[in-house]
Amino acid sequence: MPRNHLVPPVPNRASYIKWIEAMLGQGNSADGNGGESNGGEGNGGRTVLGLDLGTGASAIYPLLGCGSNDNWSFLASEIDKESVENAREIVKRNGLEGRIEVLDVGGGGGGKVGGPIRMAFEKWEGEGEKGIDFVMTNPPFYGSEEEARETRLDGRERTEMSSSESVTEGGEVGFVGRMIEDSLGLMNGVKHFTAMLSRRGSLNELVKLLKDRGVGKTCIKTTEFRHGNVVRFGLAWNFEDCVKVWEEGGGEGGPIGDMRDRVMEFFSESGTGGSGETVVGEDSGVEGVVTVTTDTWEGVVSTRPGSAKVVFGLKKFSGQEGKKGWREVCERMEGEIYRTSRKWRRKLGKKEKRKEDGEGGKGDC
Repeated sequence: MPRNHLVPPVPNRASYIKWIEAMLGQGNSADGNGGESNGGEGNGGRTVLGLDLGTGASAIYPLLGCGSNDNWSFLASEIDKESVENAREIVKRNGLEGRIEVLDVGGGGGGKVGGPIRMAFEKWEGEGEKGIDFVMTNPPFYGSEEEARETRLDGRERTEMSSSESVTEGGEVGFVGRMIEDSLGLMNGVKHFTAMLSRRGSLNELVKLLKDRGVGKTCIKTTEFRHGNVVRFGLAWNFEDCVKVWEEGGGEGGPIGDMRDRVMEFFSESGTGGSGETVVGEDSGVEGVVTVTTDTWEGVVSTRPGSAKVVFGLKKFSGQEGKKGWREVCERMEGEIYRTSRKWRRKLGKKEKRKEDGEGGKGDC
């Protein structure tokens, strides 16, 4: 370990990993102290991909996670150059280069997007924001160098660590707050967002922020990690109830290509749970993907040919009214999706005839 960098105590960090295992349905996995490796129970043996924000010079969380779960892999982001180099060396010495990728996010990822999750995705040469099972972080506690140097009330000396490990804008609340803002635009690509905090006051403030952003209480989890006199606080949130999936509708087995037209027409001709203007568009270059924007929410509908599924994901929303409106649309859209193909084709035929007769354009898909 390089001098003046944090040498992390393991117990609380191992407990944090255990908590994430439980979220993923791997609650019976062995501990990180040389026990039997977990073969991936609860995930069908598939690879689990985590993102560790601020991995430090030790890459402690990826090491613990991969050490106790042989189906886990990690992206590990870090802004400090010396820490990046040291973490990569530790990963190499442990033979985990194929499972842990350390991302150098120094310089803020070019400033294109805001928070720490977005910064990591900018540097990752993988699949962007798709397929992340969980995000974790143990952020810097302090908001300034002065705060980091203050004498503790109990007289104990501060733990030796680098500036990037101890200080960030707004302290741990500011860091996780920026994660929350990132998460609102990534709810379809990341399953669980988590953080370990040093203060109960920070936990309460961030729970309030999540609720203010429209995240329901059933989507927020908290816990405590206690080891001796040390207490840390876990925060997790997700958007699992913000995605609806329907198998292909149409009792007569209509082609999935028809489904896209049905969905487009549904949003073009019906109310969409908001009092303002509804904008229906298509994502450039992605076949069968439709975006829908109202005054309170934005959604993405995927009806790719051959998938035999319609997936409707809530991308962004404003308060509880936004999520309520989205849910109401889901209920109405289900009837449209499961309408019989024969009825749909009759409607489509009438439109084609109107076009031939010179009356097309109005209400077309």
